[in-house]
Amino acid sequence: MTTSYGDPILARGGVDTALVASDGAVAEAPVVGPPLGSAVVRNSFLTIAPFVLSDMISLALAGLGAHAVLGWLYPEVAASAASLAVVSLFPLLLGYWLSGIYSEIWIHPAIEFRQLTHVSTMAMIAVMTVGIVAPPLAVWASVAWMSSVVIVPLLRTIARACCVKRKWWGYPTLIICSSDGADNVARLVLDCPRSGLRPVLMTDPHGNFRSDKLRVVNDPAALASQIATHGVRHAVVSLPDYSFNRLSVVLDRYSNLVPHLLVLSDAATLPTLWGASRSGGRLSGIEVRNGLLLATLQSVKRVFDIVASAGALVVGLPLFLGIALLIKVSSRGPVLFGHRRIGRHGRPFTAWKFRTMTSTATRSCVPTWNVSRRRASSGSAIASCATIRASRGWAGSFGAPASMSCRRSGTCCAAR
Repeated sequence: MTTSYGDPILARGGVDTALVASDGAVAEAPVVGPPLGSAVVRNSFLTIAPFVLSDMISLALAGLGAHAVLGWLYPEVAASAASLAVVSLFPLLLGYWLSGIYSEIWIHPAIEFRQLTHVSTMAMIAVMTVGIVAPPLAVWASVAWMSSVVIVPLLRTIARACCVKRKWWGYPTLIICSSDGADNVARLVLDCPRSGLRPVLMTDPHGNFRSDKLRVVNDPAALASQIATHGVRHAVVSLPDYSFNRLSVVLDRYSNLVPHLLVLSDAATLPTLWGASRSGGRLSGIEVRNGLLLATLQSVKRVFDIVASAGALVVGLPLFLGIALLIKVSSRGPVLFGHRRIGRHGRPFTAWKFRTMTSTATRSCVPTWNVSRRRASSGSAIASCATIRASRGWAGSFGAPASMSCRRSGTCCAAR
């Protein structure tokens, strides 16, 4: 039997033999998929367990931090809930599981962070809503939310970095590709261990491919046996030269052996990280979304910017006061220096920073350079600045330019 596109398909025991014949009829045969054996359970447990453990540690730390703040503001309430401090945020683990964080599907770290943040945010908003009538609960939820959205992704990143080099970590993966570019696909998956996909087998739908990078199994019966032995539940499909009908046949064939198929397509270069596949009847495609233009995300980002900036100012206030005191003691003039900048939509604003120059630097240097341009032929202004630089040992020793010496001295204008 041949397919409608004329290529022979190997179809023996253990593999889906539902093919479209040359006359348009569909021939079907029994499909025998790999059972859910001990290898599958072991691989899933070893891959997911480090993240579950890191999440438990993160939520315990976040709960302890929130309880510490609660004990500072409401000692009596904190004392009554001391036994629940460690496990108070563990219900979020159920939310992570329901959102697919612990599923056997590869997730980009940015999408993983977004899902973690969504679950934590929605849960803490619900708690803070109840906290309207109980202020201590609202305070605890606020601190717990700020702690969890930082600690959970951080420890997850550390856990992934520790596990990525271990041979026991990752999902055994089958690579389905044709002879052209098969080695490149294998190298692509091998060079991206953070995806959690660990290639162990390769196969060619036509049975012609050979490779020295991975074990190649083209016989359908042997392939089904190896998939069951290794506990393979993920596959990467790269068949760019196949038409839609040919690719559909291959996907139908292997989807009865492997539940998760990642199909590489020509649209892989599109920025699909913040997009999604959309289908509207006969019209389908990939939606590329710019989240920064959405009103809801802009509002969330603005609130986050204000809260984070205010928190940073509060935390850094002792340091800022120390710097201000040093500036005030070491030199005359104001502590802060303001200058005009062009901001968003071309609107000017005043940017403030701690003053690092003399208080008269802006008034002294500008006239000096104007005089320099008017008297460039005589070179008197340049000589004056050079004399000042030579008179200041630090400027001459470190090779500072004349403009720097001028700003530091604050006497160039007076010399002119």
